[in-house]
Amino acid sequence: MTSTARQQAVLVRVSEGWTNQETAIHLKCSEGSVKAVLQELFRKLGVRRRTQIVRLALERTPWNPQGPIRPAAAQSDPVN
Repeated sequence: MTSTARQQAVLVRVSEGWTNQETAIHLKCSEGSVKAVLQELFRKLGVRRRTQIVRLALERTPWNPQGPIRPAAAQSDPVN
């Protein structure tokens, strides 16, 4: 899937938990424009919900298109 710079910018904000209104203010566009971009992403990605877009965004990043990034195992500190 190729995406525009606007789609990528909206996707980043949605993945960070921003609302459509917050995204619109940050990107200096209308909330309707953000909604239109999201609808296009829904169509391109074959999803119906915002949470599905976030999941795909976290799993398929430009630096790891095959799947999610697995964080290194956290070291556990014993609790005294």
